[in-house]
Formats: sequence, structure tokens, C-alpha cells
Amino acid sequence: MKPTELPHKEPPPIPPFLQEFPVDPTTTLAYIQTEISSIYSAAKTSSNDSDQALNINHDRYIKIYNAVYNFCKATKSRPSAQNPEVLYRWLASEIRGYCKYIRETALSLNSDDERSLVTARKTLTTYMACHRTFTKLTSLVRGLVRFWDRHWMRREWSEKKIAVASVEDLHRAIWKEEILDSDTKNSLSKKGLEKLANAVAVLRESEGGISDYDLALVKDVSKSLSVLELTLER
Repeated sequence: MKPTELPHKEPPPIPPFLQEFPVDPTTTLAYIQTEISSIYSAAKTSSNDSDQALNINHDRYIKIYNAVYNFCKATKSRPSAQNPEVLYRWLASEIRGYCKYIRETALSLNSDDERSLVTARKTLTTYMACHRTFTKLTSLVRGLVRFWDRHWMRREWSEKKIAVASVEDLHRAIWKEEILDSDTKNSLSKKGLEKLANAVAVLRESEGGISDYDLALVKDVSKSLSVLELTLER
């Protein structure tokens, strides 16, 4: 007797969430750049020290994060012209563009009387507001590109191919260069750090001594500079 043959059954379909789709590095990179660029643009137009422009919903956050992850995986398995170094160069350019905008708009405080308390206080409060927004922006972008940051950037830095070890360090380095070391004719009349130091000197030399409010402000500025390994001492 022949054994009873079981009827042939087709394998069950793979659920969509388990399916693997090929990733196109070019279109994925374009998506990443568009999304992150819109975040920097929103931060530019927001009021200083505002969280609203830097709040993105969970679904959008996950989509950008996954796009970065998929881009890194795709370029690793299929090397092409679109590789993680392209993302690095683009991100550095985006950060620099943001810092230049802040330097030439919010921080371009021109006054005939730089020795006045009002001008000095405004210089420091505006700088701190811009710096707080930039810190929040840095944290958001760092989270979105965390996979690339931990793997590609860390490896490239350890092999001495790039000068910074992380996305956070890249932001800090460009802020320091564009905001605090800048001395161009079309922006601040003095280097940013020099303007901050001059403003602090005005507050400290005020009649009656420096107020508690101004003292707290100076401490905040000093603390923000210490992260960049800078001081107000001249």
C-alpha cells in the first residue's frame, strides 16, 4: 500500500512587519537630509529658548531613526557613492549654516554704547538663550542619528580619520568656531568670546557692585564656556 500523500500546502505569508525590503541608500539619505534640515530650519525661526520647534512626535522620530539605521546597514553591505561619510560632511555643513545664521542675526547686537549695563546684560542673556536652544537641538539630532554616531563616527575618530568623536562634539566644535572665534567683517565686530568677556567686565565694574541676577547670569555663561574648554579670563 502506498502511504497516504498529504495535500500540498503553500507556506503562510510573511507578516509585513517581518518582511525585509531592499533599502535604496540615495533616497534614504535624501529623506534623512530633508527631515533633519527641517529641524534646523525650525530652530532658526523659533523664539530663543523655546522648546516648541524642537518637539517632534514619536512616529516621526522613529521614522528618522530607522532611516539612519537602514542607511548605515545598506551602505555597509553595498558600498556606493552614498556612504556614511557623505552624511558626516552634510551634517557639518548644516550645523555651520545654523551657527552662521545665529551669529549674524540673534547675536549681532550693535550698540553705540557697549559700556552700558543694558547692552552688556542683553548680550549675555541673548547668548545664553541661543546656547540653550542649540544644546536642545544638539541633543535631538544626536538621538536621531544615534546608531551612526555610535558606530561610524566612533570608529572613524578612533582611526584618526575625523577630528571629533561624536555628533555632540561636532556641534560643539562648530559652535565654538563660528560663534566664539568668529571675527569676520560681515558679522560680529569682535570675536564672540571677546564680546562676552567685555559684557561681563561691564557688569562687574558697575557702581554698587554686581547684582545677584547679573552674577547668576555670568555664572551661567562661564559654565557654558567651560564645556568648550574656554573661559572669560582675558
